[in-house]
Amino acid sequence: NSCGQGLRQIWVANGTSGVASSVRYQLLPQATLSFLPAGSCNATVSQLGPKALVFGQSVVFTGSSGPNGPQIQAGIMAAFSAQNSRGGIYGHMLRLVSLDDGYVVSPAVANTKALISRGVYGLIGYYGTSISNNVAPLALQAKIPYIAPYTGTTSIRASGTYVVNLRAAYPDEVFALVRYATATRGLSRISIFFQNDAFGMQGYDALVRALAAINLNMLSNGSYATNSVVVVPGLSAIVSNARPFTPEAVVVFAVGPPATAFIQAAQATLPASTLYLCPSAVGEGFISNFQTNYSNIIITQVTPLATDTSYKATVDYQAAMLKQNPMFQPSLVSFESYMNARLAISALLEVAENETLESNALLRSVVSVGIFSLSQLLFGPYTASCNQGMRQVWYSYIDNGKYAALPNETFTFTN
Repeated sequence: NSCGQGLRQIWVANGTSGVASSVRYQLLPQATLSFLPAGSCNATVSQLGPKALVFGQSVVFTGSSGPNGPQIQAGIMAAFSAQNSRGGIYGHMLRLVSLDDGYVVSPAVANTKALISRGVYGLIGYYGTSISNNVAPLALQAKIPYIAPYTGTTSIRASGTYVVNLRAAYPDEVFALVRYATATRGLSRISIFFQNDAFGMQGYDALVRALAAINLNMLSNGSYATNSVVVVPGLSAIVSNARPFTPEAVVVFAVGPPATAFIQAAQATLPASTLYLCPSAVGEGFISNFQTNYSNIIITQVTPLATDTSYKATVDYQAAMLKQNPMFQPSLVSFESYMNARLAISALLEVAENETLESNALLRSVVSVGIFSLSQLLFGPYTASCNQGMRQVWYSYIDNGKYAALPNETFTFTN
């Protein structure tokens, strides 16, 4: 009696050229979304299909980090749709229910509680360190898997959780950046600009440890507030606290918009030779603001570049995305999310066909299989005490508004 709406399903189409230069709609195969409401229409996931495996997602669609959410969603949907076209998981179709949290903790928690209360099989494709720190305990309490969030925080890489990680951790990326700055470029005066929250402190602490490991100290630091692009006070702190020296390199441990604003401001203040070292968290939109060759901006990546078709994984990713959207452009965010979903699918396919596909089955499968080969990329070993899939980091720089790989430069954290 509290719901007067009959349909929550959405079909996805794109415009294609028709006869006489007209435009017509063309349905994208396997691309549908059934929205599970958090409001008065209290549907349960069983209403999305009698044999559906429904994953819930709270992610950023609005705000300064908003462009990342659709990319994360698209990568997951591409992998799910490809598997559904092959019969799903023993006839169970994979579904994704997505809610917007604006990269803010309280809506993410509320969305997650709503998804759990409506019976989702697991959680996948979340974005952000602080959000993951608050959502992972909810998954543990509900005893459902929390699959491959878009964060490298070490706080969800402990045993005894319901989390399965794919990407390298933030310390892996920071150690890689420090190795490049010191061993490859011969620099020693390194500062940091960081987001003043749990995410940023991961980068700060990792930099202290990475420098201490080679008997160096951080030169100076400055910060900015979450969801802000006010960067000048942080830049001023870096410059003033470094005197009488000047930083040779700055670790920019920030998300895209403030990272862009900081580097643009710093380029007018610091020497032209200054090296800027960024983690993968800067995201895809970051590079569009730098349209020439910026070999002094180094970005670590936790997958190969999405355009590098020397990897079978990127070939498979591009094919799956093209079936969803013939106009798609490869991106690191959607590629990582596609591989995240592939990991969940592979774990589910390892469950015996006659075994009950309850949520714990996926987690047991991850540990029992241990090492997954997904389109020739290896993930694992997953064990009862290790839930991280990769320790490898790739290096990139900006070449005319696009990411380009640094040749012969990769890093694997072994300690």
